[in-house]
Amino acid sequence: MGHQRNQFQPQSVTAEVNAVSSDERGTESQEEQEDAPLYRNRCPHHPQARLVRFDPSGQAWCDKLDCWDCFRLMKIGEALEYRRVTDLGGKVVIEEGIAAWSTFVRTQRAFLVVVATEQAIALCKKMEIEVPDVSGEVKRLVEVHSAPP
Repeated sequence: MGHQRNQFQPQSVTAEVNAVSSDERGTESQEEQEDAPLYRNRCPHHPQARLVRFDPSGQAWCDKLDCWDCFRLMKIGEALEYRRVTDLGGKVVIEEGIAAWSTFVRTQRAFLVVVATEQAIALCKKMEIEVPDVSGEVKRLVEVHSAPP
């Protein structure tokens, strides 16, 4: 068990962000970005992944399918202005606000992220909001390297 590490502990990383546009970095203030732990530059589910993209909150996601789903849900959340999402029975699935959406995608199982995505898409359609097309995001992956010790 000596090979396990605390995945919530910040890692030293540097990111080549020349492929990331300003709208992909999120809506955090400069101060919030400077205070954010460096582990946000790594995929929370696959911290060893080398290629990532950043969601509107500034969280990095790799190109594995479950992480792509998290990224997509955050982009839909951005279109919905991070409104509360409920299921057909009126039960709250995701609370209002970017922090609630971000926490949801980082902490929920892949199946629940997919279900929430379907509910968020239904909300978009109900509100006549265009569902974001994220198909071009594959071209915007950023390579992340570990910093030298």
